[in-house]
Amino acid sequence: MKEFDYSIDKSVFLSKSNFSEYIENMILKYPHLTYFDAILKFSDESDKEPIELVQYMSDVLLAKVKQSAVESDLIQSNTPTFEELL
Repeated sequence: MKEFDYSIDKSVFLSKSNFSEYIENMILKYPHLTYFDAILKFSDESDKEPIELVQYMSDVLLAKVKQSAVESDLIQSNTPTFEELL
């Protein structure tokens, strides 16, 4: 596996837009990462819990994360969305 060296600028205010941009850029730079993995890496690098990052995920990103998790057999395709659980 390639060394992961994607740095997170912790001084940047986190928003749905720039969070999605960070994740998409991670996927482009490291194609072996899934969206799910990229969010976990972001979580580690930013010292935020993954659950804290949900508020910064756009609907499009949430769909990509769910699809990534399904393809990795982490969840079943009929697993409810976050909104359905709330």
